Formats: sequence, C-alpha cells, structure tokens
Amino acid sequence: MAPHVPHVPVATDEEDCREDHGGCEDSTGLTGARTITSRACRVCKVSCLVLGLLVVAMLILLGTSGPQSSGLKAWIVKASSDLSLAAESLSPPVPELGSTATAALERRGTATGLCRNGKFKNAPRIRKEWRELTKRELRAVQNAFWRLKGFSRRKSGGNAAGYAPDSNWDTTEKGIAKCKELNQGVRKRDQNPYCEYFTNYDEMAALHACSVKDPRCDQGHTGPHFMNFHRMVILKMELALMAADTNRPIQVTAIPYWDQSLDSEDPIGRYRNAPDKYIFSENYFGDFWGKPENDYAVVNGLFAEWPVAIWTEERFGSKSKLANQSKCIASEFFKGTVATADDCGDGYTATRWFRDHVECSEYVARQPNDPNGPQAYGPLGGHYGIVYSKEEFEACSTYPENVRTWMQWNTCQDPGLFFCDVPRDELLLLPVRDQLRDAIVPALKDRVTKSIKEIEKALKGGDTPSMPIEDPVETGKLLKRLTVANALAALLWTLSTNLEASADTQALLQGIANICDDPMVYGYFTKLNEERSFPRMQHGQAHFKAGRDFLDVTTSANDCGQFTQHADEDRSNMRFMLLSLRKNYRLEENWWDYPRTQFDVLSNGKPPYGLSGPFTTAGLLACQTDFDTFPFYRWLAGAWTPGTLLRDVVNSGFPFIDLFNSSCPEDEDCSGRQNGGYTNQEIMYYVHPSRTPYTYDTLAQYFDPDCELA
Repeated sequence: MAPHVPHVPVATDEEDCREDHGGCEDSTGLTGARTITSRACRVCKVSCLVLGLLVVAMLILLGTSGPQSSGLKAWIVKASSDLSLAAESLSPPVPELGSTATAALERRGTATGLCRNGKFKNAPRIRKEWRELTKRELRAVQNAFWRLKGFSRRKSGGNAAGYAPDSNWDTTEKGIAKCKELNQGVRKRDQNPYCEYFTNYDEMAALHACSVKDPRCDQGHTGPHFMNFHRMVILKMELALMAADTNRPIQVTAIPYWDQSLDSEDPIGRYRNAPDKYIFSENYFGDFWGKPENDYAVVNGLFAEWPVAIWTEERFGSKSKLANQSKCIASEFFKGTVATADDCGDGYTATRWFRDHVECSEYVARQPNDPNGPQAYGPLGGHYGIVYSKEEFEACSTYPENVRTWMQWNTCQDPGLFFCDVPRDELLLLPVRDQLRDAIVPALKDRVTKSIKEIEKALKGGDTPSMPIEDPVETGKLLKRLTVANALAALLWTLSTNLEASADTQALLQGIANICDDPMVYGYFTKLNEERSFPRMQHGQAHFKAGRDFLDVTTSANDCGQFTQHADEDRSNMRFMLLSLRKNYRLEENWWDYPRTQFDVLSNGKPPYGLSGPFTTAGLLACQTDFDTFPFYRWLAGAWTPGTLLRDVVNSGFPFIDLFNSSCPEDEDCSGRQNGGYTNQEIMYYVHPSRTPYTYDTLAQYFDPDCELA
C-alpha cells in the first residue's frame, strides 16, 4: 500500500515552468522534468530573475564608494523594494496542501499528533551527546563505527586505536550476513532487528560525495534541501551503526551527536578545559591539530589512524556494484584525487585517494591553519578552534521571534556573509565582476528584451493583431509583467553601465575586503520587527576550523567523528519544528513554506539573501565557473538549485530508500521506492514529531506515548 504522503496536484503551463528543475528544461536524466516551450514559461523565467538580479546588485554595490555611488545605492534599494513587491504581486496562488496534508495526518489521531498536555504522542529513540554516553555505550559506538569500516578490535597487532581489518565486515553484504549469524540462538527479544541496514562506511561517504558532484550543482548543501539530505545521511549511518553492534541485546540505540558549543573557545564551552571531556582529546575525536611529521594525520582518539579509502572503478566507479543503484556512481561524477611524489615527496607512490583535494596521508588529517583553508591568514572569530554558543543555537531555532519558515531556519545555519572566509589578497582572483560584465548581464539583457517583445506581442493579439486579448484579467496580468520586465531592463542597463565604468577591480571588491578585517562567517535571522541578527554559523564552522579532510566538503564524511555535528544541526531543525507546531499547527499544512516551485522566492524573506538562496551565490562561484563538472548548471535559470524543490527526490543521483521501514505502520509503504527515493516532502512527513523514529536528549520532554490527543 502506498504511503499516505500528501501530493500536490500536477501543475501545468506557467506553474510547470516555475516548478521544473532549473527553468524550462533538464537534460541530466536525474529528475524526469518535462521540456516546456510555451510563452507562459518564458515570461515566468523573466519574473524569476527579478530577485536574483538583486543579489548581483548587492555584490556590485559592496565594492562601490563615493558620492556618485550613494545615489545608485539609493536607487537600487528602492528598485529592490519595488521589484520585490511586484514579484510578490505576480506570484500566482500555490496549490493548497492543507486538506490532503490534514487527511493524511489524521490517520494518526489528529492533524499534529499533539496531546492535551502539549506533548506529541510518540516514543522515538533518543540520541545523546557524545559526552552523555556511558563507557559501555561509548565503546559499543566506537566498535560499530570501525566495523562499518571493515575493522574489528584486536588485543594486539591493531592500529593506534586497537583495530585491524576483518573480512567478516568489509562489505555491506558480509556485514548483513554477520549480523544475522550473531542473531542465531538468541531469544527473539534480544536479537538485533536492524541487520538489513548494515552499510559499509565508505559507501555512505560515496553517497555524500555524489551529492556535491551532481551535474545540476550541489544536491546536499547551500539550499532548502540541506537539512533533509544530511538528516537522511545521519539516519542511514545510525541504522548501520545499530546493525553493526555485536552485543545482544544491542547497546548502540542511536547515533551520538556533537554539540559544538560545549567545546567553544569563545565563550568558553563547558568541556573546553576538561581534559577527560574535551571532544578533541584521546577520549573522543583525537587531537584537533594533526601531526605535521605524519602529514597531519590524527593518530589518537576513538578513531586514531582512520584509513581513507582508495578510489577505483571497481570500488566506487562504473564497474562497482554501487553502479546498479546510483546514476552518480555509474557515471563517475566523482573520481577521487591523485596525490603524487610531486605533492608528497620523493618515494611517494601515486595514489588516487577518496578525496576531492590533494592529501598525502593515508589517514584522516586535520590542520586548522590549512594553507588552502579560510584560516590560512588567521583564525576566524579570533580563535582557530570553535566559537559558538548555546544562545546562538537556540536563537536559530526559536519560533516565531527569530525564524518562521524552513528557509529562515536554514539561513541561520549557513553563511550569510560569504566573502568573509576568503583571504583579502585572493578576493581579486574571484571571477564575479568579469562574469557579470561579460556573460551574465549581457545574456540577461538579451533575454529580457526578447521577453518584453513577446509580452507586447501577446497584448496586441499575438499572431493575429486584429484580435487583441479581451479578457481584462489576462490583460492586467500581462501589463503587470510588462512593468516588471521594463523595470528589470532598466536595472540591467544601470548595472551594466556601472560594471563598464568600474574598470578597477580593486575598488569594486574593496567593500567586500573591508568586512573581512576581523573575519568570521555568520548566518542571519530576521526578527519580527525586521531587524537582522548575525549569529556565528553552526553548519560549516567545524569544516572551516578543522582544515584538511573535514574542510573538503565533498568527502568530509571521511572524518566520521566530526561528521556527527550534522546530527546537532538536525537537533536544531527538530527543535524548530517542535516549537513551531506547538504554537501554530497549520505550519505543517504548508510544509513550513519549503519552496515548492521555482517562483517561491519570498519564503526566505526580503533580499539580500545568504549563501543558501534563493539564487545562491555558492552556485555562481562554484558550479557556474566549472562547466566540466557541472555541465547542466545555469545560474539564475531558477531561484533554487535544480532537484531541490519540495517534491523532488533528495539527491536523486544516489537516492535514499528504506530508511523509515523499521518505524512504519503496517498498512503503509514507507520505503520511498514509489518515487525512486524519498522526496523532501516525504522526509518532512516522516520526521514530523508525531512520526519521527528518533529525537534528542534535550527534546525528549516534548514526547509522551501515553498522552491523550487534543
């Protein structure tokens, strides 16, 4: 039986244009989007460009100064407001989700599963912070991680952590078989029920790498899909860890999470100066600073000498068994990176590591002042270590005072001031100005001019000028669109003139450089009074701070301990969902305003926007400039990265399936297979507080399996 997941009615014509992945066509074969060539589609795309161009304007104005620029800035601010209002007025009604969503949710008792005591009727398993695990639980988690890697504990002859390769666990198939073998002869209630979820660790790392290297641009980061993607990676890892537990009954009951605020340098976290509790110690993740004499490898802690895999066609490419379940693997979107003797010194054997950067160590490496990282010229936030507080964590998940929609929560996690992590002398190397002047703005001017002509032609009757449009509603819509298109044309003309006049790239980027004198990367949230606050970002900070392997976004999962910080971001998002539903249960009917179409540009408030979009600058600076890796990406083709809308399959190049089966009601199909993988909408449905199979120790008080439904 198909799962009771709400589905939005199929859109047509103009709605089709806004919904399809990246504009009017998709050639990747990953989404199944249709090709639309109607006039409505072309007009729609012009409207979608309005707010995106404002991002470009903000980038340019950051580098302008002087009396002449002040007038331009004032004009841009007014134009931004006018065009934002115009775009909002043109936005057609989005298909209502309320009735179908409510009908599905009522199968569990009420629309929200909220009880009279203000708690949710559910009994999810509890994820603990690493330092809250008992010694026995900690050892069980450590052993399980190593088994996923194909290693087992040895009394002698093991690596620095005491583990050695074990052929019983070195593939997914062997791990499943071994788990089932250990269940034999054990009474049923003590058996491990998760054996089918065993997954080799490097295969999960490959899934993460595929998200970054997807030809449509990143399918796991910098956008509304970020949390749903990482939520699934962590859930897949959690189920695999429980499957890898050899205890009967199992001791690994959930994956632990890492609360960065506990190890912060500013303010001083609770465990920063506690030798037995500090996360970067022998007791947990090992040293924060890898050993230079060992190519910065981490050689102590729970995961000492954690080996990095070698990329081969047979293991991670078109000749591997993974190719049958992943278009990404079959097409080899990612092929690892070769380190040679030129990089690593005489006598080094060239090796294609499972990395997206050149690294010499065979083990996970860390270097906070990594010369290729954002801390090469000094520490972010005044410290090389973590700078994050409990107050910032809570601020980013507090509804409605700070965050009210899905994207507002997301923007609080990701960089809002993106350029602050780029060294001043490298700003000049960024291709932003030349791209805008020579490619993007001219192309947009051409498209806008053509669209204006098409709208004018339509108003006059199209191919039959003697029969103009008589419908006053349709005429009014076209006139409004013509107004927006003309305003956009004027904005483009002003921008192109300013770009031509600003021949001095140094002056253009000076404004950006000025905000990097005391560098830190901030997210932001907008209070009810529209005042913006800038907390230090949660997601990405540990990546930036650790350097080396965890800095490598593509293969950051190689550092398994630090990767559990993504569970803490999940904790933040779940806190936002819980608190918001307790105050406004109707949020679930509209999926917290998660973008459903390419025209949903106002779900993140008013511009300017952060790195996550709409119209993500990450796509401009990464995917737009690398057509070899991202051949189908076109910046400004739509507000959101193709493949990341509400009903899109999450990371469809290497999708998630079967992760909610163990917590699924008997009369539902929770496999995600009916769509070829879980969609963003389905994931949000299954982790709704009344359904979620897991929660966190700090949120456990919001659940009560025996409470009376309201």
